[in-house]
Amino acid sequence: MHLKLFNIILVNTLVSSTLFSSEILSPTQTKIYKLSKEKIKEDSSKLSKDWINPIMYQYSYKKSDKVIQGNEIGVSKNSMLSINQPIFRSGGIYYAIKYASSLEKSSNLSLDIQKKQLIAQALNTVLNIKKLDLQISQQQNLLQNANIDLKIKKESIFNGLLDISFLNNALLIKNKNELALLNLQFNKDNLINNLKNISHLPYDEIKLPKLKLLTKEEFQINNLNLQKNSYDINNKDYLSGITNAKYLPVVSLNYNKTLNHITNKDVDVYGFDVSIPIDFKGFADSSSSKIAYLKAKEELKLTKYKEMTFLNTKLLLIKNIDKKVALTLQNIKAYNILLKQTREYLSAGLKTKNDVQVLKNSRNNEKLNIDIFDIEKQSELLQLYTRIHSDKI
Repeated sequence: MHLKLFNIILVNTLVSSTLFSSEILSPTQTKIYKLSKEKIKEDSSKLSKDWINPIMYQYSYKKSDKVIQGNEIGVSKNSMLSINQPIFRSGGIYYAIKYASSLEKSSNLSLDIQKKQLIAQALNTVLNIKKLDLQISQQQNLLQNANIDLKIKKESIFNGLLDISFLNNALLIKNKNELALLNLQFNKDNLINNLKNISHLPYDEIKLPKLKLLTKEEFQINNLNLQKNSYDINNKDYLSGITNAKYLPVVSLNYNKTLNHITNKDVDVYGFDVSIPIDFKGFADSSSSKIAYLKAKEELKLTKYKEMTFLNTKLLLIKNIDKKVALTLQNIKAYNILLKQTREYLSAGLKTKNDVQVLKNSRNNEKLNIDIFDIEKQSELLQLYTRIHSDKI
């Protein structure tokens, strides 16, 4: 029942007060989460007591035309208290209590995973907004270069060096860059608006965690989906025990107390029952619950495979981002050399300030790419951290 993995990760059971920075979420989201926690606790308490039968109290009042037991008024008043409580269900009571406890942990874990995903969604939105800020800066540099190119083309045409088609192409490129800038600004405003569905904080007040690369061992040991599957295995195992107990002997204590309010006499009856259910569907029911338990164990293996595949995919993406960073650093180095040479030519009167500005803008865009790649890397890491127990998010 207790898998080795489950024993390892049990110490990482989520505690809502320490796991998440709940201040990111809106007050309404936080309140819904807290109420859901309380409901899980109350449902578990109810489920753990389901094996306890209620104590029944009955009061009867009857009046007739006939004299009853010497009572000339013909009135009878009786109270009855009855208890029929199983005290042994062939392990069913034990499994019922264990199932309630395990289900509470499983439900809390599921709820915490949902909250973690919501927080990660907010953080990822902020990352994308910051990425758009950088892309807007890049687009502004491109637009400045396009305006410089348009100005140069106009001067060349007026001087008879170029025909009008070059000016037309330069104008189209400028308009294209202006439209791209408008789209980027719209996308940013749209993300800021969508963030309000999750968080009450302005995006620039949300602190982003600095995430580092995980090892495969860290990802596997702290994986929330694997923890959830481990709980599901325990739930299915306890349910199997409960199901089997339904078709095994049951011992119950019985007690009845009847009080006649007219004569003020009471009668106590007590004893016990032993019942052995004979149900022809019992074997199929027990087999079905056993199969559900075995299926849950196989699903854990499948989940482990999928999670490790997900990790490997993210590692490949991060590796590719690192390659882009290395290539971009080479480009920056090349631009720095060109910029230095162009400034020297400017001093000699062979180049213009516009030439220097165009190269400077292009070099700065490459620098902005480094920051964009860092955000993309953090976004990929965030998807990994969303699936593990961590105090980072």
